[in-house]
Amino acid sequence: WVCACHNLSSLYEAMEEFELALKFLMIPHEYFLKVTELENCEESFRTTAFMALSLTLPPILLFTQQHPTCDTCMEKLTSLAQRIKHLLPAMH
Repeated sequence: WVCACHNLSSLYEAMEEFELALKFLMIPHEYFLKVTELENCEESFRTTAFMALSLTLPPILLFTQQHPTCDTCMEKLTSLAQRIKHLLPAMH
């Protein structure tokens, strides 16, 4: 599912439909982000979703470097990237 969304993003990026390309990168990312914030969710499922963010976030950051987006969005993404970077080694 994540791979299919990323492939669609690449297709729309090649067609210079940048807003739609970013939207397809964000769909799985936002889903996993919401799962990590659920309070009544099993911890193992939440942890898996958090680790999935490490797969969805790098393509978004790369896309936003090539096709700039708003400063607030970039701050949120960069902050999340730092959080993931520090927490993932502790999960192993």
